[in-house]
Amino acid sequence: MQQNRLRRTIFGIALAVGCIVADPLPQVRPGAGSDLASAWTCGPSSASASELQADWNGQFVHLFLPGTFTEYSIWRADGGSAEFRMLDYSQVGCTEACVYDDLGLQFGESFDYQIKVLLPDGTVATFGPVNVQIDPTRGRSLDSRMAPNPAVGPTSLRFQIPATLAGREEIPVLVSFHDIAGRELRRFDLGGKGVGVHVFPWDGTDVEGQPLPTGTYFYRVRAGATTEVGRLTLLR
Repeated sequence: MQQNRLRRTIFGIALAVGCIVADPLPQVRPGAGSDLASAWTCGPSSASASELQADWNGQFVHLFLPGTFTEYSIWRADGGSAEFRMLDYSQVGCTEACVYDDLGLQFGESFDYQIKVLLPDGTVATFGPVNVQIDPTRGRSLDSRMAPNPAVGPTSLRFQIPATLAGREEIPVLVSFHDIAGRELRRFDLGGKGVGVHVFPWDGTDVEGQPLPTGTYFYRVRAGATTEVGRLTLLR
């Protein structure tokens, strides 16, 4: 157990500075600092940006690096800063591709991303940096819609919660349906919802469970401090 923790620490440091790591690690005796020093030698890391993909999809920044690696770490620099900090470190590695979703975002920010991986020969390769702009026009939208619309029977409300609204937390979501005069006909408390796409089915009934007649209606979805309103047509 102690050896596994030590191995994780050494590889974490190696991925941070770009080193050659001895694997398996030598046995470490209490107080034997020289054993740790012999576990790696440091030098320049290889670099490539062409294979790392980073995209702000309106919900979060999605990182994608094709390949199979035994260990990797995710790094980010904020606002054009040259100083990168580690967001995540994976000791289990990745198969076919390394992926990561960054939820810690704010409107209008710019980030540079890197992924550092451990290669079979014990060296560390750095992919990136790749810059991503957090477009505030996409970050505020819930992208809500009803489908089917017009609806003859049941229909569903689809909406998304972006990381710029929720981060890594859950935010309260309320959904209500109104007639063309604005009177509330039905309200639903969906509780807390996190980042991602959510679907809420509705059977087209009022608060007493009676089907609403043919006509034009409005839905309102409120997620945290953000509200969107849309139009819905029911056909009976």
